Amino acid sequence: MDVRENNELRGKQAEDLVPIPLDPLDPEKVTYIGESLDNPLKGQMTTFLQENNDVFAWKIADMSGIDPNIITYRLNVDPTRKVVKQKKRIYAPDRMKAIKQEVEKLLEAEFIVEVQFPEWLANPVMVKKANGKWRMCIDFTNLNDACPKDSYPYRGLIP
Repeated sequence: MDVRENNELRGKQAEDLVPIPLDPLDPEKVTYIGESLDNPLKGQMTTFLQENNDVFAWKIADMSGIDPNIITYRLNVDPTRKVVKQKKRIYAPDRMKAIKQEVEKLLEAEFIVEVQFPEWLANPVMVKKANGKWRMCIDFTNLNDACPKDSYPYRGLIP
C-alpha cells in the first residue's frame, strides 16, 4: 500500500526509539536508534555514533560556512514571472529583538550574507514555540509561486 494514499500511516514512526547519549559531558547531545536492533548491532551502532559525535551539528555555529565551491543551489525561477518585493512589516519590540538575534546568529555562522540589491524580498514571520522562545520563518509564498515544482530537486545542485 502506498503511504501517500493512506493518511493514517503518515507521520507514524516505524518503531519505538531508544535514546543514545553521545557526549557524557553534555546531556543535551542525544540521538536515537531503533529499539528492535539486536544487542550486538545496537552496541556497535552506539559505539560508532559516540566515536563520531563531532559530525553532528547541535547549533547553527557548528555548521558554519559551506564553501560555494563545494555546493551551490540555484532556484529555478520562471523568468516570465514578475519579481515581488514584499512591503516591510512593522514588528512588536519583542519580535524585532528575536529577529535581530536570529539574523546575527546566521550572519556569524556565515549561513546568510547581506545583499545590497535583492531581486526578491521576503519578510520574516515570527512563531512562538511551546517553550516561549521565538522561531523565525521566512514568507517565501511569492517566490514559491514563481518556481515550477521540481520532482527531482537535487538536479539543481552545482558542484
